[in-house]
Amino acid sequence: MNIKKLCYIIFAIAVLVCGCTDGKDLQDKIPDVEYTVELESVYDGSELDILNKNLRRYLELTDESEQAEFLSLYSGFRFDGQAYSLSWKSNGSKKYTVFIADNENFENALTAITTLTKLTVGLLVPGTKYYWKVADENGGESKVDTFTAVNAPCRIVTIEGAYNIRDMGGWKTESGKTVKYGLVYRGGRLNKSAPNVPAISESGIASMRDVLGIKTEIDLRNGLDNDGQSISMLGSDVSYLTAPVSQYGMIIPEFSHAGRNYDKSSVLSLQKIFAGLSDKSNYPIYYHCNLGADRTGTIAFLLNGLLGVSYEDLTRDFEITSFSNYGKRWRSAIEDNEFTENGIMQDDAENFVAWGEMYNLIMKNYAMPNKTLSAAIENYLITVIGCTSEQLQFIKNIMLED
Repeated sequence: MNIKKLCYIIFAIAVLVCGCTDGKDLQDKIPDVEYTVELESVYDGSELDILNKNLRRYLELTDESEQAEFLSLYSGFRFDGQAYSLSWKSNGSKKYTVFIADNENFENALTAITTLTKLTVGLLVPGTKYYWKVADENGGESKVDTFTAVNAPCRIVTIEGAYNIRDMGGWKTESGKTVKYGLVYRGGRLNKSAPNVPAISESGIASMRDVLGIKTEIDLRNGLDNDGQSISMLGSDVSYLTAPVSQYGMIIPEFSHAGRNYDKSSVLSLQKIFAGLSDKSNYPIYYHCNLGADRTGTIAFLLNGLLGVSYEDLTRDFEITSFSNYGKRWRSAIEDNEFTENGIMQDDAENFVAWGEMYNLIMKNYAMPNKTLSAAIENYLITVIGCTSEQLQFIKNIMLED
Protein backbone atom coordinates (compact mmCIF):
# COMPACT_ATOMS: atom_id res chain seq x y z
CA MET A 1 0.00 0.00 0.00
CA ASN A 2 1.13 3.56 -0.68
CA ILE A 3 2.85 4.88 2.49
CA LYS A 4 1.15 8.30 2.35
CA LYS A 5 -2.25 6.68 1.97
CA LEU A 6 -1.48 4.36 4.88
CA CYS A 7 -0.60 7.36 7.09
CA TYR A 8 -3.95 9.01 6.25
CA ILE A 9 -5.81 5.82 7.21
CA ILE A 10 -3.95 5.58 10.54
CA PHE A 11 -4.70 9.26 11.21
CA ALA A 12 -8.39 8.79 10.45
CA ILE A 13 -8.70 5.76 12.72
CA ALA A 14 -7.00 7.62 15.60
CA VAL A 15 -9.32 10.61 15.27
CA LEU A 16 -12.47 8.48 15.12
CA VAL A 17 -11.42 6.45 18.17
CA CYS A 18 -10.78 9.63 20.18
CA GLY A 19 -14.18 11.02 19.12
CA CYS A 20 -12.74 14.52 18.77
CA THR A 21 -14.05 15.43 15.33
CA ASP A 22 -16.84 14.78 12.86
CA GLY A 23 -16.57 13.64 9.24
CA LYS A 24 -16.43 17.19 7.84
CA ASP A 25 -13.61 18.20 10.17
CA LEU A 26 -11.77 15.00 9.31
CA GLN A 27 -12.00 15.76 5.60
CA ASP A 28 -10.62 19.25 6.26
CA LYS A 29 -7.64 17.82 8.14
CA ILE A 30 -6.51 15.54 5.26
CA PRO A 31 -4.24 17.67 3.11
CA ASP A 32 -4.74 17.80 -0.66
CA VAL A 33 -1.92 16.42 -2.74
CA GLU A 34 -0.17 19.21 -4.64
CA TYR A 35 0.88 18.26 -8.17
CA THR A 36 3.67 20.54 -9.33
CA VAL A 37 4.02 19.01 -12.80
CA GLU A 38 1.09 19.16 -15.23
CA LEU A 39 0.82 16.45 -17.86
CA GLU A 40 0.06 17.69 -21.34
CA SER A 41 -0.61 14.38 -23.10
CA VAL A 42 -3.27 12.72 -20.96
CA TYR A 43 -4.51 9.34 -22.19
CA ASP A 44 -6.79 8.51 -19.25
CA GLY A 45 -6.71 4.77 -19.83
CA SER A 46 -7.26 4.87 -23.58
CA GLU A 47 -5.40 2.85 -26.19
CA LEU A 48 -2.19 4.30 -27.61
CA ASP A 49 -0.67 2.96 -30.83
CA ILE A 50 3.11 2.80 -30.42
CA LEU A 51 3.67 1.35 -33.90
CA ASN A 52 4.55 3.80 -36.67
CA LYS A 53 1.32 4.36 -38.62
CA ASN A 54 3.03 3.78 -41.96
CA LEU A 55 4.56 0.52 -40.76
CA ARG A 56 1.18 -0.60 -39.45
CA ARG A 57 -0.31 0.26 -42.83
CA TYR A 58 2.24 -1.97 -44.56
CA LEU A 59 1.74 -4.84 -42.11
CA GLU A 60 -2.02 -4.76 -42.67
CA LEU A 61 -1.75 -5.01 -46.47
CA THR A 62 -2.69 -8.47 -47.75
CA ASP A 63 -2.65 -7.96 -51.50
CA GLU A 64 0.81 -8.69 -52.98
CA SER A 65 0.52 -5.97 -55.62
CA GLU A 66 -0.25 -3.39 -52.93
CA GLN A 67 2.65 -4.66 -50.81
CA ALA A 68 5.01 -4.41 -53.79
CA GLU A 69 3.82 -0.88 -54.55
CA PHE A 70 4.25 0.18 -50.93
CA LEU A 71 7.77 -1.25 -50.76
CA SER A 72 8.69 0.45 -54.05
CA LEU A 73 7.46 3.81 -52.76
CA TYR A 74 8.63 3.77 -49.15
CA SER A 75 11.77 1.60 -48.87
CA GLY A 76 14.44 3.84 -47.37
CA PHE A 77 12.01 5.78 -45.20
CA ARG A 78 12.52 5.28 -41.46
CA PHE A 79 9.51 3.62 -39.81
CA ASP A 80 11.54 1.56 -37.33
CA GLY A 81 10.90 3.40 -34.07
CA GLN A 82 8.09 3.40 -31.55
CA ALA A 83 5.80 6.26 -32.57
CA TYR A 84 4.21 7.96 -29.58
CA SER A 85 5.14 10.68 -27.13
CA LEU A 86 4.64 11.57 -23.50
CA SER A 87 4.58 15.31 -22.83
CA TRP A 88 4.13 17.71 -19.92
CA LYS A 89 4.20 21.44 -19.31
CA SER A 90 7.33 23.17 -18.14
CA ASN A 91 7.29 24.40 -14.55
CA GLY A 92 10.71 26.01 -14.75
CA SER A 93 12.66 22.93 -13.73
CA LYS A 94 15.88 22.17 -15.58
CA LYS A 95 15.49 18.41 -15.29
CA TYR A 96 12.60 15.93 -15.21
CA THR A 97 12.38 12.23 -14.48
CA VAL A 98 9.77 10.17 -16.30
CA PHE A 99 8.53 6.92 -14.76
CA ILE A 100 6.74 4.26 -16.84
CA ALA A 101 5.58 0.96 -15.35
CA ASP A 102 3.19 -1.89 -16.00
CA ASN A 103 1.86 -1.65 -12.43
CA GLU A 104 0.32 1.12 -10.33
CA ASN A 105 3.01 0.84 -7.67
CA PHE A 106 5.73 1.63 -10.25
CA GLU A 107 7.74 -1.43 -9.30
CA ASN A 108 10.65 -2.00 -11.73
CA ALA A 109 9.65 1.14 -13.58
CA LEU A 110 11.41 2.41 -16.68
CA THR A 111 12.98 5.74 -15.78
CA ALA A 112 14.31 8.43 -18.06
CA ILE A 113 15.92 11.73 -17.12
CA THR A 114 15.52 14.59 -19.56
CA THR A 115 15.81 18.37 -19.84
CA LEU A 116 12.95 18.40 -22.35
CA THR A 117 9.19 18.30 -21.81
CA LYS A 118 8.49 15.55 -24.34
CA LEU A 119 9.81 12.01 -24.46
CA THR A 120 9.50 8.67 -26.24
CA VAL A 121 10.84 5.53 -24.58
CA GLY A 122 11.12 2.92 -27.34
CA LEU A 123 10.95 -0.14 -25.11
CA LEU A 124 7.22 -0.61 -24.58
CA VAL A 125 5.44 -3.90 -25.22
CA PRO A 126 2.26 -4.00 -27.35
CA GLY A 127 -0.88 -5.08 -25.53
CA THR A 128 0.41 -3.87 -22.14
CA LYS A 129 -1.28 -1.38 -19.79
CA TYR A 130 1.12 1.32 -18.62
CA TYR A 131 1.16 3.84 -15.77
CA TRP A 132 3.29 6.96 -16.12
CA LYS A 133 4.16 10.10 -14.21
CA VAL A 134 6.76 12.86 -14.21
CA ALA A 135 8.82 14.24 -11.32
CA ASP A 136 10.73 17.52 -11.33
CA GLU A 137 14.18 18.17 -9.85
CA ASN A 138 12.66 19.45 -6.60
CA GLY A 139 10.77 16.27 -5.85
CA GLY A 140 7.42 17.44 -7.13
CA GLU A 141 5.31 15.08 -9.21
CA SER A 142 2.47 14.93 -11.67
CA LYS A 143 -0.70 12.91 -11.41
CA VAL A 144 -0.51 9.34 -12.67
CA ASP A 145 -1.88 8.73 -16.15
CA THR A 146 -2.53 5.38 -17.84
CA PHE A 147 -2.73 3.98 -21.35
CA THR A 148 -2.69 0.60 -23.06
CA ALA A 149 -0.28 0.05 -25.94
CA VAL A 150 -2.27 -1.18 -28.93
CA ASN A 151 -1.50 -4.75 -29.83
CA ALA A 152 0.66 -5.33 -32.89
CA PRO A 153 2.09 -8.27 -34.78
CA CYS A 154 5.58 -7.03 -33.99
CA ARG A 155 7.49 -4.99 -31.44
CA ILE A 156 10.04 -2.49 -32.69
CA VAL A 157 12.70 -1.73 -30.07
CA THR A 158 14.75 1.47 -29.92
CA ILE A 159 18.29 1.10 -28.56
CA GLU A 160 20.72 4.02 -28.65
CA GLY A 161 23.69 3.18 -30.86
CA ALA A 162 22.14 0.01 -32.34
CA TYR A 163 19.74 -0.37 -35.24
CA ASN A 164 17.08 -2.48 -36.93
CA ILE A 165 16.14 -4.16 -33.65
CA ARG A 166 12.86 -5.92 -33.07
CA ASP A 167 11.40 -8.52 -30.77
CA MET A 168 10.78 -11.93 -32.36
CA GLY A 169 7.55 -12.22 -30.40
CA GLY A 170 4.02 -11.10 -31.16
CA TRP A 171 3.36 -13.23 -34.24
CA LYS A 172 0.46 -15.70 -34.34
CA THR A 173 1.19 -19.30 -35.27
CA GLU A 174 -0.72 -22.02 -37.08
CA SER A 175 -1.54 -23.63 -33.71
CA GLY A 176 -3.36 -20.48 -32.59
CA LYS A 177 -0.62 -19.70 -30.06
CA THR A 178 1.48 -16.53 -30.11
CA VAL A 179 5.26 -16.25 -29.99
CA LYS A 180 6.14 -14.74 -26.60
CA TYR A 181 7.55 -11.24 -26.36
CA GLY A 182 10.76 -10.60 -24.46
CA LEU A 183 12.67 -13.80 -25.23
CA VAL A 184 14.54 -13.39 -28.52
CA TYR A 185 15.57 -10.16 -30.24
CA ARG A 186 17.07 -9.72 -33.71
CA GLY A 187 19.05 -6.78 -34.99
CA GLY A 188 22.24 -5.20 -36.24
CA ARG A 189 25.77 -5.20 -34.85
CA LEU A 190 26.58 -3.70 -31.47
CA ASN A 191 30.27 -2.97 -32.07
CA LYS A 192 31.82 -0.47 -34.44
CA SER A 193 32.53 -2.74 -37.36
CA ALA A 194 32.15 -0.26 -40.20
CA PRO A 195 33.46 3.27 -40.92
CA ASN A 196 31.41 6.07 -39.37
CA VAL A 197 29.18 3.62 -37.50
CA PRO A 198 29.54 4.09 -33.73
CA ALA A 199 29.24 1.24 -31.28
CA ILE A 200 26.25 0.86 -28.99
CA SER A 201 26.17 3.64 -26.37
CA GLU A 202 26.35 3.21 -22.61
CA SER A 203 22.65 4.08 -22.48
CA GLY A 204 21.94 1.43 -25.11
CA ILE A 205 23.90 -1.16 -23.15
CA ALA A 206 21.89 -0.30 -20.03
CA SER A 207 18.64 -0.71 -21.98
CA MET A 208 19.64 -4.13 -23.28
CA ARG A 209 20.96 -5.35 -19.94
CA ASP A 210 18.57 -3.80 -17.45
CA VAL A 211 15.33 -3.55 -19.44
CA LEU A 212 15.52 -6.34 -22.02
CA GLY A 213 17.62 -8.46 -19.66
CA ILE A 214 19.82 -9.94 -22.40
CA LYS A 215 21.82 -12.94 -21.14
CA THR A 216 23.22 -14.23 -24.44
CA GLU A 217 24.58 -12.49 -27.55
CA ILE A 218 24.77 -14.67 -30.66
CA ASP A 219 27.04 -13.26 -33.37
CA LEU A 220 26.39 -14.65 -36.86
CA ARG A 221 29.44 -12.98 -38.42
CA ASN A 222 32.79 -14.53 -39.24
CA GLY A 223 36.21 -13.20 -38.28
CA LEU A 224 36.45 -11.21 -41.50
CA ASP A 225 33.58 -8.85 -40.77
CA ASN A 226 33.18 -8.66 -36.99
CA ASP A 227 36.05 -6.21 -36.44
CA GLY A 228 37.70 -8.51 -33.94
CA GLN A 229 34.85 -8.72 -31.43
CA SER A 230 35.54 -11.56 -29.01
CA ILE A 231 33.28 -10.87 -26.01
CA SER A 232 29.79 -9.47 -25.70
CA MET A 233 29.47 -5.71 -26.09
CA LEU A 234 26.97 -5.88 -23.24
CA GLY A 235 29.51 -7.01 -20.64
CA SER A 236 31.71 -9.97 -19.77
CA ASP A 237 28.86 -11.57 -17.79
CA VAL A 238 26.73 -11.86 -20.95
CA SER A 239 27.44 -15.08 -22.85
CA TYR A 240 28.92 -14.50 -26.30
CA LEU A 241 28.33 -17.22 -28.88
CA THR A 242 30.01 -16.96 -32.28
CA ALA A 243 28.17 -18.92 -34.95
CA PRO A 244 29.09 -17.76 -38.47
CA VAL A 245 26.43 -18.66 -41.03
CA SER A 246 25.71 -18.01 -44.66
CA GLN A 247 22.41 -16.58 -45.84
CA TYR A 248 19.27 -17.71 -47.63
CA GLY A 249 19.64 -20.78 -49.88
CA MET A 250 23.34 -21.11 -49.18
CA ILE A 251 22.49 -23.05 -46.00
CA ILE A 252 20.47 -25.62 -48.03
CA PRO A 253 22.29 -28.56 -49.70
CA GLU A 254 20.14 -28.36 -52.84
CA PHE A 255 21.14 -24.74 -53.46
CA SER A 256 22.78 -24.17 -56.85
CA HIS A 257 23.91 -20.84 -58.30
CA ALA A 258 26.60 -19.74 -60.69
CA GLY A 259 29.34 -18.26 -58.51
CA ARG A 260 27.67 -19.17 -55.22
CA ASN A 261 27.70 -22.46 -53.36
CA TYR A 262 26.10 -24.37 -50.53
CA ASP A 263 28.05 -23.54 -47.37
CA LYS A 264 28.38 -26.76 -45.41
CA SER A 265 30.26 -24.95 -42.63
CA SER A 266 26.99 -23.30 -41.62
CA VAL A 267 25.76 -26.67 -40.34
CA LEU A 268 27.93 -26.57 -37.18
CA SER A 269 26.90 -23.00 -36.45
CA LEU A 270 23.21 -23.80 -36.85
CA GLN A 271 23.70 -26.75 -34.50
CA LYS A 272 25.17 -24.37 -31.90
CA ILE A 273 22.42 -21.81 -32.38
CA PHE A 274 19.51 -24.23 -32.00
CA ALA A 275 21.19 -26.03 -29.11
CA GLY A 276 21.49 -22.64 -27.41
CA LEU A 277 17.85 -21.84 -28.14
CA SER A 278 16.79 -25.12 -26.53
CA ASP A 279 18.33 -24.11 -23.18
CA LYS A 280 15.99 -21.84 -21.20
CA SER A 281 18.85 -20.49 -19.07
CA ASN A 282 20.25 -18.65 -22.12
CA TYR A 283 17.22 -16.38 -22.48
CA PRO A 284 16.64 -13.52 -23.23
CA ILE A 285 18.81 -13.75 -26.37
CA TYR A 286 20.01 -11.12 -28.82
CA TYR A 287 21.31 -12.38 -32.16
CA HIS A 288 22.71 -10.35 -35.02
CA CYS A 289 25.00 -10.09 -38.01
CA ASN A 290 26.13 -6.66 -39.23
CA LEU A 291 22.88 -5.18 -40.48
CA GLY A 292 20.34 -7.54 -38.95
CA ALA A 293 18.96 -8.25 -42.41
CA ASP A 294 20.33 -11.24 -44.35
CA ARG A 295 22.00 -13.74 -42.01
CA THR A 296 19.80 -12.52 -39.18
CA GLY A 297 16.74 -12.80 -41.44
CA THR A 298 17.71 -16.37 -42.35
CA ILE A 299 17.74 -17.41 -38.67
CA ALA A 300 14.42 -15.62 -38.13
CA PHE A 301 12.95 -17.63 -41.01
CA LEU A 302 14.09 -20.90 -39.46
CA LEU A 303 13.16 -20.04 -35.87
CA ASN A 304 9.76 -18.40 -36.20
CA GLY A 305 8.97 -20.67 -39.14
CA LEU A 306 9.63 -23.67 -36.88
CA LEU A 307 7.25 -22.18 -34.31
CA GLY A 308 4.47 -22.02 -36.90
CA VAL A 309 4.49 -18.39 -38.06
CA SER A 310 3.15 -18.27 -41.61
CA TYR A 311 5.37 -17.54 -44.60
CA GLU A 312 3.34 -14.37 -45.20
CA ASP A 313 4.08 -13.06 -41.70
CA LEU A 314 7.71 -14.17 -41.81
CA THR A 315 8.00 -12.15 -45.01
CA ARG A 316 6.43 -9.06 -43.43
CA ASP A 317 8.92 -9.27 -40.59
CA PHE A 318 11.82 -9.69 -43.04
CA GLU A 319 10.76 -6.71 -45.14
CA ILE A 320 10.56 -4.35 -42.13
CA THR A 321 14.30 -3.88 -42.63
CA SER A 322 13.35 -1.91 -45.77
CA PHE A 323 12.09 0.81 -43.44
CA SER A 324 15.32 1.03 -41.41
CA ASN A 325 18.63 2.71 -42.24
CA TYR A 326 20.02 -0.55 -43.66
CA GLY A 327 18.44 -0.59 -47.11
CA LYS A 328 15.67 -2.45 -48.88
CA ARG A 329 15.05 -6.13 -48.27
CA TRP A 330 12.31 -7.58 -50.46
CA ARG A 331 11.12 -11.16 -50.94
CA SER A 332 11.97 -10.82 -54.64
CA ALA A 333 12.67 -8.17 -57.24
CA ILE A 334 9.71 -5.93 -58.12
CA GLU A 335 8.70 -5.24 -61.71
CA ASP A 336 5.62 -3.15 -62.53
CA ASN A 337 4.45 -3.43 -58.90
CA GLU A 338 4.63 -7.23 -59.00
CA PHE A 339 7.10 -9.56 -57.29
CA THR A 340 9.12 -11.71 -59.67
CA GLU A 341 8.69 -15.48 -59.33
CA ASN A 342 12.30 -16.55 -58.76
CA GLY A 343 12.42 -15.10 -55.23
CA ILE A 344 15.71 -13.25 -55.79
CA MET A 345 15.91 -9.52 -55.11
CA GLN A 346 19.65 -9.03 -55.58
CA ASP A 347 22.47 -11.20 -56.90
CA ASP A 348 25.64 -9.23 -57.58
CA ALA A 349 29.03 -8.38 -56.12
CA GLU A 350 27.42 -6.23 -53.44
CA ASN A 351 25.00 -8.73 -51.93
CA PHE A 352 22.83 -11.80 -52.36
CA VAL A 353 19.22 -11.33 -51.23
CA ALA A 354 17.02 -14.33 -52.03
CA TRP A 355 14.27 -14.66 -49.44
CA GLY A 356 11.65 -16.15 -51.74
CA GLU A 357 14.10 -18.64 -53.22
CA MET A 358 15.00 -19.89 -49.72
CA TYR A 359 11.32 -20.60 -49.05
CA ASN A 360 10.94 -22.39 -52.39
CA LEU A 361 13.99 -24.59 -51.71
CA ILE A 362 12.79 -25.57 -48.24
CA MET A 363 9.31 -26.45 -49.46
CA LYS A 364 10.53 -28.29 -52.56
CA ASN A 365 13.05 -30.47 -50.76
CA TYR A 366 11.82 -30.85 -47.16
CA ALA A 367 8.02 -30.53 -47.19
CA MET A 368 6.20 -33.23 -45.27
CA PRO A 369 2.82 -34.76 -46.17
CA ASN A 370 0.95 -31.98 -44.34
CA LYS A 371 2.70 -29.40 -46.59
CA THR A 372 3.22 -26.88 -43.77
CA LEU A 373 6.29 -24.68 -43.66
CA SER A 374 6.85 -25.46 -39.97
CA ALA A 375 7.05 -29.19 -40.70
CA ALA A 376 9.41 -28.61 -43.64
CA ILE A 377 11.74 -26.50 -41.48
CA GLU A 378 11.66 -29.06 -38.67
CA ASN A 379 12.51 -31.82 -41.19
CA TYR A 380 15.42 -29.72 -42.50
CA LEU A 381 16.74 -28.97 -39.01
CA ILE A 382 16.68 -32.64 -38.06
CA THR A 383 17.95 -34.26 -41.27
CA VAL A 384 20.47 -31.64 -42.41
CA ILE A 385 21.52 -29.73 -39.29
CA GLY A 386 21.34 -32.64 -36.85
CA CYS A 387 18.99 -31.08 -34.30
CA THR A 388 17.00 -33.52 -32.19
CA SER A 389 13.22 -33.58 -31.93
CA GLU A 390 13.62 -32.99 -28.19
CA GLN A 391 15.65 -29.81 -28.75
CA LEU A 392 13.08 -28.41 -31.15
CA GLN A 393 10.24 -29.23 -28.75
CA PHE A 394 12.10 -27.46 -25.94
CA ILE A 395 12.29 -24.34 -28.15
CA LYS A 396 8.56 -24.50 -28.82
CA ASN A 397 7.81 -24.96 -25.11
CA ILE A 398 9.96 -21.94 -24.23
CA MET A 399 8.83 -19.53 -26.94
CA LEU A 400 5.13 -20.23 -27.43
CA GLU A 401 2.42 -18.97 -25.11
CA ASP A 402 0.59 -21.68 -23.16
